[in-house]
Amino acid sequence: VVAASFLALLWMFLGRSRSMDVVTALGVTGFDAVVLAAAQATYVGNLVVWGTSWIAGPGFVVGTGSHFGPTAAEAGPMPVVPLLGALPSTSEVHPAWSLVPLLVVLFGMVAGVLVRRRLPGMSWPQASVAAVTTALCAGLVVGALASVAAGAVGPGRMQEVGADRWAVAGAVTAETFLGVALWLGLWHESTRAWLGRLVTRDHWRRVPEP
Repeated sequence: VVAASFLALLWMFLGRSRSMDVVTALGVTGFDAVVLAAAQATYVGNLVVWGTSWIAGPGFVVGTGSHFGPTAAEAGPMPVVPLLGALPSTSEVHPAWSLVPLLVVLFGMVAGVLVRRRLPGMSWPQASVAAVTTALCAGLVVGALASVAAGAVGPGRMQEVGADRWAVAGAVTAETFLGVALWLGLWHESTRAWLGRLVTRDHWRRVPEP
C-alpha cells in the first residue's frame, strides 16, 4: 500500500496535463473548483488501492472493456472527472513493468525477516505454517481493500470499476508466500548448516596435498 501511494502520486504527476485539460473543459472556478477538488480527494484512496492491484499484476478496470495493468493499458470513454486523468496511458506501458510484481515478492521477504525475528529457531513445519499464514493475511487484507474500492459508479459501462478482489488476493498471496518462503528457507538453521558444510568441503578439496 505504501508503494501504491507513491505510484498514485507518480500517476497524478504524469497525468497533470490531462487533468488540467478536463478542469479547463469543465470551466470551474472559485468555489466550484474547491468543491470539485474536495470531492475528488475522497477518491484518492481508491486510486491507491487500484495502484496496489496494478503492482500485484491483475490491474484494474474503469469501465467495461478497459484494463489498466503493468503490461497493458486499454481505456475507453471516461467520465469528465479530472482525477481520472491520472490513470496510466498506453504510451506509459513498458515491457520492464512486467517485473513490477516482484516488488510484492520483495515485501514478502521483508515480512520473512520480521517473522524470523519474532520466531527464531523455527522448525521446517513451523516455517511453512508461518509462510502460509503471512501470505494469506496479506492476500486477504489487499483483497478486502480491492473489494471496498470496487463497484458501480454510474450507468452503462461504468457499472464495472475497480479490481477483481479474488484475482488480487490470489496474486498477493502467491507473491508474498514466495518472498517469505525464500527468506525463511535461505536463513533456516539447517540450510545455513548445509551451506557451511558445502563450503568447508569445497575448501578442503582445493587444498593441495603435501
